[in-house]
Amino acid sequence: MIKVLIDVSRYVFVALFAIYLLMSYRIFTIQDEEDRSYRCVLQNMIMFLFHFLAFGLLFISSQDFTYIWLYLAQMIIMFLYLVIFHLVYKNADFLLLNNMCMMIMIGFIMISRINLEEGIRQTVLVFLGMYLTLIVPVFMQKNKKLRNIPWLYGVIGIVLLLLVLLVGQAQNGANLSIKIFGITFQFSEFIKIVYAFFIAAMFNRSTKFGNVVLTTGLAAVHVLILVISKDLGGALIYFVVYLVMVYVATKKAGYIFLGGMAGVVASMSAYHLFAHVRTRVYTWQDPWSYIDGEGYQITQSIFAIGTGGWFGEGLYQGMPYRIPMVEMDFMFSAICEEFGIIFGVGIILLMLNTFLLMMDVGMKSQGKFYRLLSVGLATAYGFQIFLTIGGGIKFIPLTGVTLPLISYGGSSAWSTLLLFAVIQGLYRMKSQDK
Repeated sequence: MIKVLIDVSRYVFVALFAIYLLMSYRIFTIQDEEDRSYRCVLQNMIMFLFHFLAFGLLFISSQDFTYIWLYLAQMIIMFLYLVIFHLVYKNADFLLLNNMCMMIMIGFIMISRINLEEGIRQTVLVFLGMYLTLIVPVFMQKNKKLRNIPWLYGVIGIVLLLLVLLVGQAQNGANLSIKIFGITFQFSEFIKIVYAFFIAAMFNRSTKFGNVVLTTGLAAVHVLILVISKDLGGALIYFVVYLVMVYVATKKAGYIFLGGMAGVVASMSAYHLFAHVRTRVYTWQDPWSYIDGEGYQITQSIFAIGTGGWFGEGLYQGMPYRIPMVEMDFMFSAICEEFGIIFGVGIILLMLNTFLLMMDVGMKSQGKFYRLLSVGLATAYGFQIFLTIGGGIKFIPLTGVTLPLISYGGSSAWSTLLLFAVIQGLYRMKSQDK
């Protein structure tokens, strides 16, 4: 009987997610707010049904009552959050909100399935972050002077990155985090938001050549510190964010060309300077030759995706734990193994829809600062997804970055929740800024 339920569930999950996605792209084109709100409520119903069925299967498969209590806690707290958000922010982007919550729930399901203790910890951290960032949209709306303090953003970013470089804890060969009162913080996750504020504020002041050179130099300092810290995935995100923002601010393709050339030189230098970069390139080119060592992660990731097929092995039926650090770096592969490749493509489409929503906020913002900020944050979000999924499917070398809101990790989750909250603030302001 359990096997029949699992087999049927594979198609039910794909069907529910497909309906949710179709509604997301349909809502994106609807201008009538009442119609949008109605469809967003229907999305909420699908999201909670998906969550209920998934945790039901986890309980049936494991016979662990902890899954029932965890499900009830997640369902109640998420429902209360949505109610509070709708009451406080009546003119927010509820499709963006729904997409955020859907990704969080998928993350809850997969993390809890892989490691129940980590699932409980992630639940606490994510919900704490969600409720703490509730104040951010109204803070954005009431503090118009945020565009006038570029140097503050620059100093904060550089000082905190230097702090991590000097006293940070090593993780996989890179200085990434600092432990404060027993809690580990990965500052680069948060600083990328401050970094976007810095660049937007600098270009809001002027896009003359001298200011572009100055901004480029300070942005390069951020990237250089990350490179020295061996956080090359983070450095690449910062670099791409700057290239996109400088082009949007100046409309000069020459800056993109020069930046691209600099990126090529930097990549070649990193290849020759850092042994772990060379290792990642070797394992990307031919992971099978290193399957018993450095190539084990990527080969297991490919096996997991291939094993899942179109509709997956079924929730709790795969072996995602075969992939080292799967809950952080290879969640896309774990999802494909148990939910299927079709579902995995759906994840990409969901994140693409979210990226388009963020870019749409930027394109419709009347103020230059807010337009640049939204584009910068959207680029950081979208490019991180590209690096994570691209590395997991062997499209590009591994970079060690997480899948936003789905992978395990408090700093990643909190920084992404903050990013979404800032975008919600920009959405509310887009027609008010002068």
